[in-house]
Amino acid sequence: MATANLNAHFGTKLRVTMPGKPGAKPFSKMRDRREPRRSGPSELVLYWGRAELVSTGIESDAFLRLIDEVYGTAVGHARMRERVPFLVVSLAGDPSRLEGEPAKMKFFFESETEDRDAEFYVNIDVKTRSVQFHEKDADHRRGIVLALSAEA
Repeated sequence: MATANLNAHFGTKLRVTMPGKPGAKPFSKMRDRREPRRSGPSELVLYWGRAELVSTGIESDAFLRLIDEVYGTAVGHARMRERVPFLVVSLAGDPSRLEGEPAKMKFFFESETEDRDAEFYVNIDVKTRSVQFHEKDADHRRGIVLALSAEA
Protein backbone atom coordinates (compact mmCIF):
# COMPACT_ATOMS: atom_id res chain seq x y z
CA MET A 1 0.00 0.00 0.00
CA ALA A 2 1.48 3.35 -1.01
CA THR A 3 0.86 6.09 1.52
CA ALA A 4 1.62 9.78 1.60
CA ASN A 5 0.80 12.22 4.36
CA LEU A 6 -0.68 15.47 3.17
CA ASN A 7 0.79 18.31 5.18
CA ALA A 8 -1.41 21.06 3.88
CA HIS A 9 -1.68 24.72 4.83
CA PHE A 10 -1.75 25.52 8.57
CA GLY A 11 -0.19 22.15 9.43
CA THR A 12 -3.33 20.24 8.47
CA LYS A 13 -2.72 16.54 7.78
CA LEU A 14 -4.59 14.01 5.69
CA ARG A 15 -3.38 10.61 4.55
CA VAL A 16 -3.80 9.32 1.01
CA THR A 17 -3.71 5.56 0.60
CA MET A 18 -3.72 3.57 -2.57
CA PRO A 19 -4.86 0.11 -1.44
CA GLY A 20 -3.64 -3.00 -3.16
CA LYS A 21 -2.34 -6.47 -2.51
CA PRO A 22 1.29 -6.68 -1.36
CA GLY A 23 3.44 -6.39 -4.44
CA ALA A 24 0.51 -5.34 -6.61
CA LYS A 25 0.30 -1.96 -8.24
CA PRO A 26 -2.83 -0.13 -7.06
CA PHE A 27 -2.74 2.00 -10.17
CA SER A 28 -2.50 0.63 -13.67
CA LYS A 29 -1.63 2.19 -16.96
CA MET A 30 -4.77 2.33 -18.93
CA ARG A 31 -6.44 1.47 -22.14
CA ASP A 32 -9.78 0.36 -20.84
CA ARG A 33 -8.10 0.94 -17.45
CA ARG A 34 -5.38 -1.63 -18.07
CA GLU A 35 -2.93 -0.40 -20.71
CA PRO A 36 -1.28 2.93 -21.58
CA ARG A 37 -3.62 5.33 -23.29
CA ARG A 38 -1.90 7.33 -25.97
CA SER A 39 -3.40 10.68 -26.82
CA GLY A 40 -2.30 11.71 -30.28
CA PRO A 41 1.39 12.19 -30.92
CA SER A 42 2.09 13.31 -27.34
CA GLU A 43 2.39 9.74 -25.96
CA LEU A 44 0.41 10.70 -22.85
CA VAL A 45 0.24 7.82 -20.36
CA LEU A 46 -2.49 7.95 -17.72
CA TYR A 47 -2.57 5.83 -14.56
CA TRP A 48 -6.05 5.08 -13.18
CA GLY A 49 -6.86 3.60 -9.83
CA ARG A 50 -8.64 3.93 -6.51
CA ALA A 51 -7.42 5.94 -3.55
CA GLU A 52 -8.74 7.03 -0.19
CA LEU A 53 -8.33 10.14 1.85
CA VAL A 54 -8.00 8.82 5.40
CA SER A 55 -8.71 11.08 8.35
CA THR A 56 -5.91 11.58 10.86
CA GLY A 57 -8.38 13.03 13.38
CA ILE A 58 -8.18 16.59 14.67
CA GLU A 59 -5.94 17.79 11.81
CA SER A 60 -8.28 16.41 9.15
CA ASP A 61 -11.30 17.92 10.89
CA ALA A 62 -9.49 21.28 10.87
CA PHE A 63 -8.78 20.86 7.13
CA LEU A 64 -12.49 20.23 6.46
CA ARG A 65 -13.51 23.33 8.43
CA LEU A 66 -10.79 25.38 6.71
CA ILE A 67 -11.90 24.53 3.17
CA ASP A 68 -15.55 25.07 4.16
CA GLU A 69 -14.59 28.56 5.34
CA VAL A 70 -12.23 29.40 2.45
CA TYR A 71 -14.69 28.08 -0.17
CA GLY A 72 -17.56 29.96 1.46
CA THR A 73 -19.81 26.89 1.31
CA ALA A 74 -21.17 27.35 4.87
CA VAL A 75 -21.86 23.64 5.27
CA GLY A 76 -20.70 23.87 8.89
CA HIS A 77 -19.78 20.22 9.39
CA ALA A 78 -17.12 19.67 12.03
CA ARG A 79 -15.75 16.19 11.35
CA MET A 80 -14.15 14.55 8.34
CA ARG A 81 -15.26 11.05 7.35
CA GLU A 82 -12.85 8.35 8.50
CA ARG A 83 -12.20 7.18 4.92
CA VAL A 84 -13.29 8.76 1.66
CA PRO A 85 -12.89 6.65 -1.51
CA PHE A 86 -12.04 8.25 -4.84
CA LEU A 87 -11.41 7.27 -8.44
CA VAL A 88 -8.06 8.81 -9.33
CA VAL A 89 -6.13 9.47 -12.53
CA SER A 90 -2.49 10.44 -12.45
CA LEU A 91 -1.84 13.16 -15.00
CA ALA A 92 1.93 13.10 -14.40
CA GLY A 93 4.02 10.52 -12.57
CA ASP A 94 3.31 6.95 -11.50
CA PRO A 95 1.39 6.96 -8.17
CA SER A 96 2.58 3.45 -7.34
CA ARG A 97 6.09 4.93 -7.09
CA LEU A 98 5.37 7.93 -4.84
CA GLU A 99 8.51 7.37 -2.79
CA GLY A 100 10.66 7.83 -5.90
CA GLU A 101 8.84 10.34 -8.08
CA PRO A 102 6.26 13.09 -7.74
CA ALA A 103 2.72 12.59 -9.01
CA LYS A 104 0.03 15.01 -10.12
CA MET A 105 -3.39 13.44 -9.72
CA LYS A 106 -7.03 14.28 -10.26
CA PHE A 107 -9.51 12.88 -7.71
CA PHE A 108 -13.17 12.12 -8.59
CA PHE A 109 -15.97 11.57 -6.06
CA GLU A 110 -19.31 10.59 -7.53
CA SER A 111 -22.51 10.41 -5.56
CA GLU A 112 -26.13 9.78 -6.34
CA THR A 113 -26.86 13.51 -6.16
CA GLU A 114 -24.98 15.85 -8.46
CA ASP A 115 -24.45 18.55 -5.79
CA ARG A 116 -22.20 16.08 -3.93
CA ASP A 117 -19.97 15.26 -6.91
CA ALA A 118 -16.42 16.48 -6.39
CA GLU A 119 -13.26 16.84 -8.45
CA PHE A 120 -9.95 18.27 -7.33
CA TYR A 121 -6.20 17.94 -7.92
CA VAL A 122 -3.57 16.64 -5.51
CA ASN A 123 0.14 16.97 -6.26
CA ILE A 124 2.45 14.86 -4.09
CA ASP A 125 6.22 15.02 -3.91
CA VAL A 126 7.39 12.75 -1.08
CA LYS A 127 11.07 13.67 -1.51
CA THR A 128 10.39 17.36 -0.82
CA ARG A 129 7.56 16.56 1.64
CA SER A 130 5.23 18.67 -0.47
CA VAL A 131 1.53 18.18 -1.07
CA GLN A 132 -0.71 20.59 -2.92
CA PHE A 133 -4.53 20.53 -2.92
CA HIS A 134 -6.17 22.43 -5.80
CA GLU A 135 -9.79 22.80 -6.71
CA LYS A 136 -10.78 21.96 -10.28
CA ASP A 137 -13.34 24.75 -10.37
CA ALA A 138 -15.65 26.61 -8.02
CA ASP A 139 -18.65 24.49 -9.07
CA HIS A 140 -17.18 21.55 -7.09
CA ARG A 141 -16.55 23.41 -3.82
CA ARG A 142 -19.70 22.28 -2.03
CA GLY A 143 -19.25 18.73 -3.33
CA ILE A 144 -15.71 18.58 -1.94
CA VAL A 145 -16.85 19.67 1.52
CA LEU A 146 -19.81 17.25 1.51
CA ALA A 147 -17.69 14.36 0.21
CA LEU A 148 -15.20 14.80 3.05
CA SER A 149 -17.79 15.43 5.76
CA ALA A 150 -18.80 12.76 8.27
CA GLU A 151 -22.16 14.49 8.78
CA ALA A 152 -23.19 14.47 5.12
